[in-house]
Amino acid sequence: MAKRKLSEAEARKVSQAVRHAKLVDTSRRIARMVTHKDPPAASVKKRKSLEKSLGPWLRYYLPDLFPLRWSRDQRKAIKKIQRALDHGGLFAFAMARGGGKTTIVKGAVLYAILSGRRKYVVPIGATADLATAIIDSVRQQLMENEKLYKHYPHVCEYARRTEGKAIKARFQLRADGKASGIRWSNTTLVLPEVLSPKTGKPYASNGAIVEAHGLTGAIRGKWKDTKTGKTLRPDFVIPDDPQTRESAESVAQCNARERIITGDVLGLAGPRKKIAAVMPCTIIRKGDFAERFLSHEIHPEWQGEISSLVIKWPDAQETLWKQYAEIYREDVADGRETARATDFYRKRRSRMEKGATVSWAE
Repeated sequence: MAKRKLSEAEARKVSQAVRHAKLVDTSRRIARMVTHKDPPAASVKKRKSLEKSLGPWLRYYLPDLFPLRWSRDQRKAIKKIQRALDHGGLFAFAMARGGGKTTIVKGAVLYAILSGRRKYVVPIGATADLATAIIDSVRQQLMENEKLYKHYPHVCEYARRTEGKAIKARFQLRADGKASGIRWSNTTLVLPEVLSPKTGKPYASNGAIVEAHGLTGAIRGKWKDTKTGKTLRPDFVIPDDPQTRESAESVAQCNARERIITGDVLGLAGPRKKIAAVMPCTIIRKGDFAERFLSHEIHPEWQGEISSLVIKWPDAQETLWKQYAEIYREDVADGRETARATDFYRKRRSRMEKGATVSWAE
């Protein structure tokens, strides 16, 4: 059947429709494109100086999370994390509740991926919800932290333009029209792969991955293909307080979690490769999961260290403090306020605190 030739009017309509479709497509692509400007040379110099050490980096970029002076144990924890990031190794350290372990871990994850020290970081929580809370924290900092935005626009600009939506991240484009590579999900965060508009070179943070898991979830065989065609496997894991009170009370659960760490977790890097790991933990009972990994006899491959809030009890522990305790118990038992006990302490404070040494003066 012979094809009918379009009239001039029909041809104009077709041409207009094609131009309109191209215009719409181009407009949509432009709307999805994200560009950024490199910081001034002074800001880059400041960023590189701070990246040399985790402690100052946390202080500068996350001042709201770390308003107090470091405790002795926090300094030790930061030093262990720095060593693991720079040189590898397995480190476990026990700190008391409220000592800032998880907050330091959240900051360390940001530091590791933004500085380019690690490409595939896996935070592991006692439960999946605790692990994904780290992802949420990292995402929030990338989208809202002004100091990070000033020094890392090659990450933060792309994060902000997603508006926290996974679909916007998936279809985001960089200046050359190619996919930026940024990805959001409840459990995984992938940083964009972009080039410097000044030098045309990639950034150290390009394509870095954070993937959170609960310890008892599907944690084996983790890998990701990058935009450049490489396959990444985890190179840094952080089992953050990887036991619950319930699991600590169960010998069977402690045994299972111990096997997961020694087998599945330490094998994430792949055959014949060693993975770096830092495990902040809290001992809940004698012989629990945490105490096992802190023991040099049971797990000599882990460099374990236990910290205490009180290093030395006060000289009056068996005298004035006992009197204070009796007054306190009497008032509480009789339904009265504790004003008498507080007054007793205030009048004798210097004597009651003499000889005491604590790990964190704050």
